[in-house]
Amino acid sequence: MYGCDSVHTLIATINYADSTYSNIVVCDSFDWNGLIIDSSGTYSQIFTNISGCDSIHYLTIDVNNSYFVNQQISINQGDSVLVGGNFYSAAGLYIDSFPTVDGCDSIINTIISINIYTYQFDTVSICEGSVYLIGNSTYSFSGTYIDTIQGNGVFIVVETNLDVLSTYITSNNYDICAGESILVGSNFYSSAGIYSDTLQSVNGCDSIVESNITVNPLINVNQYITICEGDSVNVNGNIYSSSGIYIDTIPSSVSCDTIYNTEINVSYPQATMQYDSILLIASGSGGMQPYYYEIGNEDGMLVYSINNSGNTITYPPIVTGTYYFIVSDAAGCLSDTVFVDVTIEDPPAFVNDLIIKDLEIFPNPSNAIFNLSFYSDYNHKIKLRIVNIIGEVILKQVINVQIGDFRKEINLDNYPNSIYFLELETDNGLIIKKLVLQD
Repeated sequence: MYGCDSVHTLIATINYADSTYSNIVVCDSFDWNGLIIDSSGTYSQIFTNISGCDSIHYLTIDVNNSYFVNQQISINQGDSVLVGGNFYSAAGLYIDSFPTVDGCDSIINTIISINIYTYQFDTVSICEGSVYLIGNSTYSFSGTYIDTIQGNGVFIVVETNLDVLSTYITSNNYDICAGESILVGSNFYSSAGIYSDTLQSVNGCDSIVESNITVNPLINVNQYITICEGDSVNVNGNIYSSSGIYIDTIPSSVSCDTIYNTEINVSYPQATMQYDSILLIASGSGGMQPYYYEIGNEDGMLVYSINNSGNTITYPPIVTGTYYFIVSDAAGCLSDTVFVDVTIEDPPAFVNDLIIKDLEIFPNPSNAIFNLSFYSDYNHKIKLRIVNIIGEVILKQVINVQIGDFRKEINLDNYPNSIYFLELETDNGLIIKKLVLQD
């Protein structure tokens, strides 16, 4: 400071910064001066060394993780489970640690539950087409099945013997009569056809009944019966004596009922006959045509006429007496007998009064040819007629008669056997003779 030299000698010490390196292996994480390292890598921090200089430290770290395993294990009652080197047989939470190859812990948290089993045996029947549900399983075929059902920590082992019942199909044939019905289940059937009904059998399953129904008609008998007045007819125990329509049902144990529709007609033929001083005039009515006429007297039947339809027949009585007339009809019923008293005023002498003498007819009876002969006192005309028993003229001629003997042949070959009347009408009167045509 006074201008003189001053020599300053400096002694300096130089310190250097340094770097350091280290490698470590840790489990899970590492706290490096407040720095939490949980993954592998190279990390650095700056420190002050003893010289006061910076010192950079490089840390290479290998982080190995510990293993945590959570597991739930169910064991059957009486069994045990091995975890590491430990056996457990009771329910609970167990924690076990194991060193890994890296030296870190492996922790296993084990929750053990005890399975309690009960056993159940069931016999079940179902219907064909149905299914049986147990647990999560469904079955539809016969067999033995084993299922385990879990609930509230309890396991139920169910052994099921399943029987699948068949659906029964029955076919029946029925024969019924018209108007009847048949009950199948709750259904009534009265018409022919094939019907299917589903019923419940004794085991509760469907029973299908097929019914083939045939409806047989009732046997109807229509009959027309004619009876005579005063008669009666028996129809299945019922007595009928009046005209009318009657319906009777006759039951049968082997077939359908027989219905008898009976129309009854009471036939009552009636006869009338009168005498007009020359002829008996007779006719029939009522009853059933054709009629059969019979005229007779004390000596028996004189005239029998068939196939009459209410027409009139005549008969010339030649003797005094009581004559009767009876009508029988097609049903065989008889009329009341009609009686007529006849008095012949001038017997046979009337022939001579008619200028015809010695009148003869031969043969009589005949099978075809009748010969007529007489003697005439003078020339005249005669009307000749052949009349049948019902009054019809079947042959008519006008004959020119000369004085003397007269002969004529009458041929009835084309006419049926019966009684006919020969009428000869002159100017003075009428002559009637009976002709019997027979084989």
